[in-house]
Amino acid sequence: MSPRLIIVSNRVVAPEEADSSLADEMAATVKAAKAARKASNFKSFSWIGYAVFRENYPQSEFDKVQYEGWTEGLNFTEEKKKADNELVPELRALVQPGDLEFNELAFQTAFVGTQLPLELSRKRIEVLPGALDVMV
Repeated sequence: MSPRLIIVSNRVVAPEEADSSLADEMAATVKAAKAARKASNFKSFSWIGYAVFRENYPQSEFDKVQYEGWTEGLNFTEEKKKADNELVPELRALVQPGDLEFNELAFQTAFVGTQLPLELSRKRIEVLPGALDVMV
């Protein structure tokens, strides 16, 4: 059987910014990431983010309205916007040479307009049916 794509989590929150259930989610994500690297069929690790502040993204009128809706009422400095798009320290500590790091470009999918499909294909990693839906 070929290696399969496993999606651990599409959103984690730093423990100091979360209630205990979300802090538990961070701990579970760290545990799953460490276990994945130890697996005998481990092939690839991709850290995929998304920018909430998308002023510099190409946009249709629909995109513009949607992105503005995400950030309406938020008072973020440029520094805070940059930090919001970075891996939290608990996950940054897990990044290793050879890992991919990128932001999704299409709304709620890392499979369109990114290097992920090529990475998976080169390493003969099968994408499970429904994985595109899981990422939404």
